[in-house]
Amino acid sequence: MHPSGYPREHRAKIIAQFLQVTCPVAAALAPRPIALHWVTSTEALQMDTDEHGRLQQPSLPPACIAASNVQYWARIGTLRYGANNVRRLALTHTTRRCAYEGSSLWKAPTSPCRAMDTYRPNHRHPKITIRKLEDDYAEFILSDTDASVANALRRIMIAEVPTIAIDLVDFENNTSVLNDEFLAHRLGLIPLVSDFAKYMVRPFEDFAEGQCSEVEFSLNVKCTEGRSLDVTDLDLIPDANHSVVPVTQALMKQQGGSVKPVVLLKLGRNQEVKLRAIARKGIGKDHAKWIPVATAVFQYVADISINQALMDELTEEQKQDFVNSNPHTATRNAFKYDPATRQVTVPEPEAYAFDEEVLKKAAELGKPGLVDIKQRQDTFIFRVEGTGVLPVKEILWQSIEILDGKLATIQEKIQEWETKMHGDMVM
Repeated sequence: MHPSGYPREHRAKIIAQFLQVTCPVAAALAPRPIALHWVTSTEALQMDTDEHGRLQQPSLPPACIAASNVQYWARIGTLRYGANNVRRLALTHTTRRCAYEGSSLWKAPTSPCRAMDTYRPNHRHPKITIRKLEDDYAEFILSDTDASVANALRRIMIAEVPTIAIDLVDFENNTSVLNDEFLAHRLGLIPLVSDFAKYMVRPFEDFAEGQCSEVEFSLNVKCTEGRSLDVTDLDLIPDANHSVVPVTQALMKQQGGSVKPVVLLKLGRNQEVKLRAIARKGIGKDHAKWIPVATAVFQYVADISINQALMDELTEEQKQDFVNSNPHTATRNAFKYDPATRQVTVPEPEAYAFDEEVLKKAAELGKPGLVDIKQRQDTFIFRVEGTGVLPVKEILWQSIEILDGKLATIQEKIQEWETKMHGDMVM
């Protein structure tokens, strides 16, 4: 709400109208706390003051006073009283009029006002429950948090966990049917074991002792037979100074010859390809070849409640039709009908796909309130499939560390801002 754009004689009325409309809406969202900004920045200088020169809070309509979850904020920015006198202050106004110490315009408020740098504690404690964990696949439940955190974790797993991929190719000879650019692109998409990425830096980052920015591979294959020759990622020869190899080569050492290699191209008789490939550290934000996962998705858990009174009005055949209307497999269905008890239950809410077919069936049966389905906003089921460049467990750990680092940076900047604000404040 920015009242300074209106004539002074109309500001009080404009603010009152603003609060009259917004307070009932905010109260409907209880108990979630709502902040209404009624003045911001240096507009406070143009607001009405009392006989002592103190800032006046607008009168509150009854709907605002009744809304216990609403807070009223006055954010006062840089205030100038002379060339060298800059004062900053941030105050939080509650539904009652603030009492100020002394007669100065910007003295600190006493109760019931609170300083803006007083934060509400976060009572949520996110938890991860592992349901299945393999080198290339994981399924876990993230609970006691909200969708913003779940989606942030998912996006970090896709786009910000660093891996290693071929980024530069120097061709010495290529007489195959594939042009250099096409072959270079295929080489870039070969998954490389990326455990070594933690010891590497990106080309534009500062180097530290023991770190490097690139690793090298070579490929030199010539077809001398009368039939075509497959060139695969097994033909890539890594530099002996590092442990970075194609994922297929690593699996071959672990499992023997049962792994099918990635075919890069086919060479005809007397065709040759000779090149030097340089692999670098990167993240999925820069190019898809650095993405460490094939899929990283989460699903909401359905919160399903059945109106038993309406369900009891249905015949056994109708109950079975209702259960069968939900898309299901031979072994999984969110709903189940038990002929012995004649009850419809929800044994597997995770199997519900939010397709609303049961809601349509309920309406068709003349029972529109038969079932109520909502998405739980605090529990999410993750399924992550890796490409082999990193174990899925390592991808998850690095994602959590990256997210924690981002939050720590935000907290640090806020603390710097608070320190500067308190240092500039003249009481």
